[in-house]
Amino acid sequence: MREKRIRFFIIMFLVVLVVGILYIVKFPDSQDKKKTEDTQNKVLLSEAYDYEKAKGIKYDNLTFPSDIKVDPVTSIDAGQVIVPSFLKENKEHVEKFFEQALEKAGKGETYDKENIIDEDNSYPAGPSYSDGEIYMALGCTGFLSIETRRIQDLEGDLINTYYVNGEYNDDIYKLKEDSVSVLEAKKIAEEGIKEYLELAGYDIDLQVQRVMVWQTKAGEYYYEVFFQQEYQGIAIVDILNRNSEIEDEYVARMGACCYITGKSVKDIVSLTITEGALRQYQEKMVERIISLSDAAGLLNTLLSSYRKYNVKDIKLEHMLIYKG
Repeated sequence: MREKRIRFFIIMFLVVLVVGILYIVKFPDSQDKKKTEDTQNKVLLSEAYDYEKAKGIKYDNLTFPSDIKVDPVTSIDAGQVIVPSFLKENKEHVEKFFEQALEKAGKGETYDKENIIDEDNSYPAGPSYSDGEIYMALGCTGFLSIETRRIQDLEGDLINTYYVNGEYNDDIYKLKEDSVSVLEAKKIAEEGIKEYLELAGYDIDLQVQRVMVWQTKAGEYYYEVFFQQEYQGIAIVDILNRNSEIEDEYVARMGACCYITGKSVKDIVSLTITEGALRQYQEKMVERIISLSDAAGLLNTLLSSYRKYNVKDIKLEHMLIYKG
């Protein structure tokens, strides 16, 4: 399969509010320049993080805490990237991955290579393995999926959400058999993702963004851990449940998630990496962007004035748009 999915980046400030809503302030591209040049002044990247100024402005509906952590970005490449093809004519690697992944999931004794199916007509194209107890799949774009328990069995209610890049309570929940804290669940997810990426040979940079606690209809608690993918040290925006259209542009969702029901990697009952081992295709360095205070001002005009929002997180992120 040829390398065909070319994308470019839009840079934005992402503001996370305590009500759990994510809002983005999109920086204008060349098409929007005339429309926005009178209302948005771009500054050097080194001057864009004017948090002290932003929190000193009185907004109709935004409140900035005094101690929020904002990590400045020092370099931005907003050019084009490609997703390289994986696993092309690499049957030996595929068989080895499925065998080792079964072992890691605690089901190594059941491996049978006859259960491998090539799914060239699916997307992303790639092989899958299914024996009635476990389902695994690899995709040409960096997709990876492992499931040892039906996700439908985990349907239930969301109990809590923890954004782990800031301060959070390390609460403990009693899962099916073990008590596991939020931090422990984060570490189990990180270990599992790292190990499965190594088995698959995928070079993808993933960082935990949030940990969610769910309770099934049967009363069982479990963790759902979301990862954001990063490119050149900058996170890729992950506000969508799936690939979606925004302003007539098709926005890709990249990242990973896993479901944890116990204290070890073997208790990861579902793990999915959506896709995205990115490679640079065309460089376009960004020197000027709008400032954080201007981004907050734009957000202020979008939110309802009758409700106050406390800002919980601020960061600069990439958004990926399909171009071919």
